[in-house]
Amino acid sequence: MMAIPSCQSCGASLPDSRSKKFDHCHVGGHLRGVICNACNTACQGTSEEAIVRLQCCIAYLQRDLERTA
Repeated sequence: MMAIPSCQSCGASLPDSRSKKFDHCHVGGHLRGVICNACNTACQGTSEEAIVRLQCCIAYLQRDLERTA
């Protein structure tokens, strides 16, 4: 997994081991992949790993983008 060159979520370059986060499922405990710090922060913690909550956040950000465009 250390050879993975880019974030498996957004595709950002992961040039060194410090930029790689080993993402795991907090419910099942299994390793999901290697992602960047920004995606790691977005995919855990406040989202409680709930897809519905993440979809709501996306809709919220899209509404703001449309409103300010």
